[in-house]
Amino acid sequence: MAPMIQHYPILLLLHDKNVLVVGGGKVATRKVEFLWNYGVRHIRVVAPEITVALGAFATQHKLKIERREFCPEDVDGCGMVFASTNSHEVNHAVIQSAHAHHVPVCAVDDQWGMGNFITPANTWVDDISVSISTGGKACRRSRLMKQWVSDHLPNALSPTFLVLGTDHLHLSLKEREPLHLHGKRYTEVTQILKLLSPIHEFMVLNTCNRVELYAIAQLDPDTREVLQKILGFNTREHGDFYFKEGVEAFAHFSRVTAGLLSQTPGENYITAQVKETLKTALAEHHAHQLLQAVTEQVLHTARQIRTAVSGVLRCTEIEGLVQLYLEAQSSTLHSKNILMIGTGTIGQAVVNTLQNSGAQIYWFYHQNKPEFTATDTLQCFQLNDLKNYLNVADIIITAVDAENPILHPGHAPFFDLNRPCMAIDLSLPRNIDPHVVGLLPLFSLINLDDLKHWYRREACDMDHVLQLARAEIEHEESEFKKFLTSLKNATYEN
Repeated sequence: MAPMIQHYPILLLLHDKNVLVVGGGKVATRKVEFLWNYGVRHIRVVAPEITVALGAFATQHKLKIERREFCPEDVDGCGMVFASTNSHEVNHAVIQSAHAHHVPVCAVDDQWGMGNFITPANTWVDDISVSISTGGKACRRSRLMKQWVSDHLPNALSPTFLVLGTDHLHLSLKEREPLHLHGKRYTEVTQILKLLSPIHEFMVLNTCNRVELYAIAQLDPDTREVLQKILGFNTREHGDFYFKEGVEAFAHFSRVTAGLLSQTPGENYITAQVKETLKTALAEHHAHQLLQAVTEQVLHTARQIRTAVSGVLRCTEIEGLVQLYLEAQSSTLHSKNILMIGTGTIGQAVVNTLQNSGAQIYWFYHQNKPEFTATDTLQCFQLNDLKNYLNVADIIITAVDAENPILHPGHAPFFDLNRPCMAIDLSLPRNIDPHVVGLLPLFSLINLDDLKHWYRREACDMDHVLQLARAEIEHEESEFKKFLTSLKNATYEN
């Protein structure tokens, strides 16, 4: 809810109006110069004495100067009047005369409350102007804000849409993991980004496959370098990450959201992750209407892409990929003991997929117990009980959003050293400490990158899929180009 401010901000069109400035001192000089800079050309000054600066300005721009005392009739025919003398009495007379002639008036002394308007602190660059007002109560404060805005306003002149990131196609899981924005690191990075004036809006997309910054920003070489350093890419080779802007960034975002750049092309989870990322950015005030508009258009484009490639791309979600891998590694899952750690979207999907496999599933949760129906082959336990079931584990699957490993060397003594155990880690940061492998002779571990290398889409021509996607993106690019143009070009507002 807006505060109870006693003045209403407007922009006046005075280019063809007569404006009277009563007074010839420093304040009146600033008023005249300000009016002229904002396009007012019919300015008349009434004052017995004027500053040298005002005289020179009037001569240069052929303004009318009447060196005499103010008369009440001077306000007749004016569109606006400024009472700008150092005399309380004269200013009062100007105010009274303006009211009598129904002409808006502004007083520069403590009688400003008797006028019809006040003038804020102003600054401008090119065709953008910004006005700052404290309602006449704190001029120094408004001047301070004016200076701050003046310093940062150039960063708002030509913003664009950009993406800076890396994914499984550019770096291995081990190389991506230190770049992942999670927990404390996420907080630190987003706080720094909020302090950068060239960055107007942003959101950070973190998945097990990628870490990406999407932003509306004023982009220049310095900003590029700073962003790469903030995200930790400054220590990487340029081929390890990507920096796209404008239409190219829009096309990349659309392919990502359509699932075409996922570990298993076409998977649907990325769409929900993009929506959740935007929701978080809006709640944390990192993103606003502009980035929301971009994301909504990308979501629409992604739906069009999915429809176009549905007959070509056989979609395999993560849970389906896990099932395919397990079935390939074992003749049957019947009677296998599977420990599923994680009750989020992926964890629930894996359980639903494997529930009819005949395996005995032990489902572990940290805080939120999932809604499920217990059966002879499905039981649920708290994560603290995990160590009690490691000795019977044939398969362990993890999908937990956690900063530190869930399964670590401290768990090694609880395993049956004579029992083979296969673990699948679906998370980033990784849920299973790789050092566990060296402590257990019959323990094997794979992650999503390993699954990707194992799984081959022989029945799918990805070049053809991307060609179909390109056609859909090109169809939507014209609307996005209009959006980019609206960020840079002047438009009429009312």
